[in-house]
Amino acid sequence: MNGFQITLAAARKNRSLSQKEVSEILKEKYGIKLSRQAIQRYEKDSSEISLALSEYLSEIYEIPKDYIFFGNESTLSYTNYQPA
Repeated sequence: MNGFQITLAAARKNRSLSQKEVSEILKEKYGIKLSRQAIQRYEKDSSEISLALSEYLSEIYEIPKDYIFFGNESTLSYTNYQPA
């Protein structure tokens, strides 16, 4: 791992996209029907996200997958901890 990761919500906000807009992009560009509420759930806990969806979101957010945190948001603070 690279030591730096951003949450799905932060990656989306970096691109100035709403959850609804992401849902629409997924439908139009990739044929994936995912509601705004589903996007919201994945932003809180993406530990069960499919590989394909993680790749699509990475493309939409223009951030390599290795830099996006996929997991339960509540565990992020100690997963990225790296002692000196």
